[in-house]
Amino acid sequence: MPKDAQDLRKVMEQLNRPQSNRWAMGATGTSPINLGITGYAAMYGAPNVWGKDPSGKLVRDVETEEFKAAIGYVRDLWSAGVIWPEAPSGTPPRANFAAGRFVLSVEGYGNSWNDFWRQGLQQTPPNHFDIIPPFAATAGATPINHLSGGWVSTTILKKGSPERIKELLRIVDWLASPFGSEEDLLLSYGIEGQDFTRDANGDPKLSPSGNSNAGYVPWRYISQHPYATYQADLPGYTKRSFDVEEMLLTTGIQDVTNGYYVPSAWSSAATNATQTLNDGINDILYSRRPISEYDQLVRDWQQAAGDKMRQEYQTAMAA
Repeated sequence: MPKDAQDLRKVMEQLNRPQSNRWAMGATGTSPINLGITGYAAMYGAPNVWGKDPSGKLVRDVETEEFKAAIGYVRDLWSAGVIWPEAPSGTPPRANFAAGRFVLSVEGYGNSWNDFWRQGLQQTPPNHFDIIPPFAATAGATPINHLSGGWVSTTILKKGSPERIKELLRIVDWLASPFGSEEDLLLSYGIEGQDFTRDANGDPKLSPSGNSNAGYVPWRYISQHPYATYQADLPGYTKRSFDVEEMLLTTGIQDVTNGYYVPSAWSSAATNATQTLNDGINDILYSRRPISEYDQLVRDWQQAAGDKMRQEYQTAMAA
């Protein structure tokens, strides 16, 4: 396991085999993921989106020297040629990760992990995946990782007649059928005989088509029961996933604004300013712009939206 950022780069250089169509690292290259920059930001100790400085003032991750250091680190990795070259195109990485196009990837916990774990086992020969435990950019420093808020999206119903609203609510309710129910089996695994079969214990086993038909579908994000770590066709996954979850909770930090709503964070001004910032970060990562322009990018974001968001969050948190 790498002991610091320098050691991780050494590992990548040893794993890199571009002549064999295999690179050391891969991740989504488009905004806002930016080659997995948030994972490296955690390695350098940056806040999880919003944090607080010693005086209690809210600080956005991009405003910190730690985040800037992470950008410089990933920029160097890209220039060194150890990152999958198709990442900037936005090509979905997981199938390529499973197929061995790259060895390491900045990924998520939960559905993303079981997805490429399952895809890897369908390769010939099978590929298997595990996580690298969190470590700090500087050897001996306390490592952190960023926890999500457990929220993906909000479903909002358009205005309609009372009858129409009740009908839509019944659909949303059905999509959130309890774990273990027949409805949940259909939603999670598809049609028996087509999308899944049963093993000797009667547990469902997804077919390759079932992973697409039941996994890559939009309606599971309209409404769903609380997440359950259950993948019967992945031997060892549930135990390993539980152990990893326990480990991540001991080193995890959250966005301190979780649970607070401020209008400016969802305004068109904030959306546009953040997109401009993320596009600029990508330009720096790919050496299309010098890293010396980073500070001005952040100042532009602060002036356009960031300072107003900070002020509103501070007020909401003090109320």
